[in-house]
Parts: sequence; structure tokens; C-alpha cells
Amino acid sequence: MALKLLRAFLLGEIQAGQEPLFFWAYDFEVVPLALISSIYEQFYHDALNKETSRRTKNNSSYPLPQADNADTSVLVIDEGPEEDAFEEGELKHGAGTHYTPANLVHDALRRTLTPICLSHHPKILDPACGSGIFLVEAFRRIVRYEAQSRKRKLSPDELRDILQNRIFGIEINAEAARVAAFSLYLALLDQQEPPDIASGGPLPYLLHSGPRDEKHFGILIVSDAFALTNDERELLSKRVAAKKAYKGRAGDVRLLTNAGVLDLPLGGFDVVIGNPPWQEAPSLPRSWAAAFKLPEGEGAYSQLFIHRALTLLREGGRLGLLVGMKVFWNDRDTSRAFRGNLLTHAALRQVVNMAHVRRVFFAKAVAPFAFLLAERCSPLPGDRVVIWNARRVRAVDRLRSMAAVPLDRRVVAQGDLADADYLWKAYWWGGIMTQRCCPGWRWSGR
Repeated sequence: MALKLLRAFLLGEIQAGQEPLFFWAYDFEVVPLALISSIYEQFYHDALNKETSRRTKNNSSYPLPQADNADTSVLVIDEGPEEDAFEEGELKHGAGTHYTPANLVHDALRRTLTPICLSHHPKILDPACGSGIFLVEAFRRIVRYEAQSRKRKLSPDELRDILQNRIFGIEINAEAARVAAFSLYLALLDQQEPPDIASGGPLPYLLHSGPRDEKHFGILIVSDAFALTNDERELLSKRVAAKKAYKGRAGDVRLLTNAGVLDLPLGGFDVVIGNPPWQEAPSLPRSWAAAFKLPEGEGAYSQLFIHRALTLLREGGRLGLLVGMKVFWNDRDTSRAFRGNLLTHAALRQVVNMAHVRRVFFAKAVAPFAFLLAERCSPLPGDRVVIWNARRVRAVDRLRSMAAVPLDRRVVAQGDLADADYLWKAYWWGGIMTQRCCPGWRWSGR
């Protein structure tokens, strides 16, 4: 019966009275990842909109259903209106779910996973992996580099070793994580010949569900990225046990009780890359930042994911994230404090301002965004930051490709950015501040 149903589906014979779908006219030998991701995004947003409309029609104030792992990945606290937002963590995250165009993914990976970086066999994490496009393209890039270095095609065991030990993702939405797993399976099989696939046995489980072994890779974790690692939980537990009263103790207790567990090591990754949400974060990430004395800025996801990425990176590890531009532009004291902390604990290498071309890559984009490349280390006095400004021209609109985007280049000392916070906006708009308009400031860019 199942085979007959599948045959009818492929022939387009879905139901009586419906026009045939002509699937026989299409070649499914190649299934582009971009197609999978965009289909997932469309279905996800359609379902989200229908559920929102239904609840609005019924005058319901309850949050939308959570992912399968909601009991461990989303804080649920009943101690006041401020904490109610913890329940809606996935809703807010899901509402910001958008497929990242392949052009942007390739450009981010080109800047982050350089040949020198790949030569050190990096362990890579996407902390908000969605349907997995960054992970898939990172896997492919690693495979190409290793094959060129060894001057031969990699064996199935070598391919599985790369997938098991060097590719990791966190995703709060269980459905998206399953799409990411499927995409990684396709990427793995695409690198093998049919005889190798036939003799390779069952594919490993990629979703984390317990111990990790040769059959259960557990590289995709369905969780909030701001759940507590074992080290974080131990630190907070000792702090709470040591003192019966201190400022912030109640928040630490709530976090320990409700935050869930993130089964990944602090400082365990060489590269953190991806496109986390850009909107305002719910209470869990902000409470996590408060517990570890990290300035949350305006409470934007972009700011908090930068903090989270730095905790998961080893010393000297690389961070490559697409983030909202408010990270650099906001003039409030809280955002200045965030930038001051960032410039103290990380060496910024590149910042690419994509504000002028944002609608080329995200048709409905409102918020401007940028690509940030940084390293987790204390910056040296001579460190320089390369600031690129993307410009929109006809070729960009026509080709919709990063290759067509002209980039204006500025180089500025990181120390100058720390001393004169207003320089961020001056460099974004291409103007150079002079001593006449800013007495006492010496320009060191070029």
C-alpha cells in the first residue's frame, strides 16, 4: 500500500479530480540545499501565521506551542510579568527565522574558514543553525580542503570523522534541527560513490539524545543556546551555595532551576559562525548575561549571541557572525558598555557593513546588518580593524551576488574605536572626522 501511494505521488496522482503534478518531468538526482531551506522557511512561516491568526481570532493570550524540547530549552518562570517572556523564547526566535542566502553564507565562510584556519583542522559550531546551510557549506569546504591537501578523494570513514568531530550546531526549533540533519545527510552522501553508500550501513544519528558514539554522533543539539553548560551550572551552584544573600542571587537560582542543559564544553570550539536572530531577545539570554556579569547592551540577540560565541570559543578561536548593525550604531550608554567589553575581550579583524544592500539579500529586511569577524583574545596595541562598506549598484540588483558588491575599505586601530566610540558611525558613512570638528583626535586610519 505504501509503495502504491509513493508511486501515485511521483506520478502526480494525488487525488481524484486534481490535475496531475507532472513530477516525472523533473530530475531529483540533485536536490539543492537552498531549495530545502527555502521550502522549510515557507512552510514554517505559513504555519506560524496560521497559528497566530487562530489564537488572535480566539482572543487567546497563550504563547504558541514550543518545540519538542521546550521543557529543557526554554525557561518557564511564574515570578512576575517580566519573566513571562521566558515562555516565548522560541516564538520570538521562530518569528525571526529566515533562510540565509547562499551568497552571504559563502562570503562569511570565505572570510572565516581561510586556508590557514582549515589547516588547523577546526571544530566548528553554529549556535543558531536553523536548517543547516552554514554547517553544510562548512562541511563541504572542509572536505574540499582535505581532499586537495591529500591529493585524493576522502574515504567514507574520513568523511564521517569530519562530520562527527568537526561540525556542530545548536537550534531551538526541533523541526529546523531535523531539516539540518537531513541536509547534512545529503552533503555526506553527495561526497560518496553509490557502492560506498550501499556498503556503508545505516547513517548515524545526528540529533543529540544522550551519549555520543559511532552510531550516535549527537552533533545537532535541540536547545536554547543560552541554556547552561555543565561548567556554567557548576559555577552558579557554587556561588549560590556559598552565600545566602547577594545581589542577583534570585536570578541565579531561577536560572539554575529553569535554564536547561547545553551539552557542549565552554571553550571547546575553534570557529563559531552563523546568522543568529537580530531582534530583541527574550528573558533567558538576558538573564544568562546578567548571571555572568556580561553587559547586555540593548538586550538584542546579536549582542547576546556574540557573548555566547566568545564563551564557546577557545582562546584564539574565530568568530564570524551576521549581526544587527545596532551592535555598532546604538548611542546609548548600555550599548557603549557592550562595545567596550567586546573591544577588551576580542580582537576585531573585519566588519562588513551591509546596510546599503540589505534588501538585495533579504527582500523584507528592515534592520541593517553587518558581518563581524573577530578572535577571542586580548587585543594588542597595534591591532587594526578592516571596515568594509558594501555599496549598492546596478550589478548587485541584477546578479544578487556578493561578488558584485563593491566594498569601500577603511582601516582603523582598535584602540581608537575603544577611545572614540563615535568613530563607528563616521566610518560607516565614509566620512573622515577631522581635528577641526573633533579637537584632540588624531586619525590613524588609511
